[in-house]
Amino acid sequence: MTVVVYPAILDDSENEKKSLYTVTFPDVPGGITFGQGEGEAMARGSEALGALLCETPINELPPASDWHEIQKQNPGKLVVPIFSDLF
Repeated sequence: MTVVVYPAILDDSENEKKSLYTVTFPDVPGGITFGQGEGEAMARGSEALGALLCETPINELPPASDWHEIQKQNPGKLVVPIFSDLF
């Protein structure tokens, strides 16, 4: 089992507040999805993260930023660590 954890930005600034979140991964190019509410956004984020990285050799995975630093760079947005099992 190979579990990875990356910070994700959950942003509802362009949508109805606390309803639809856009999810992006600053460290993973192309890492974007969405979800209704925080729970679904995080679950879809985990799925998207796994799909994007499942074919990447372990030694070529992008390094994960400190999620506290990502939060400082994105005030007003929800930043959470999201994990995925790459099998």
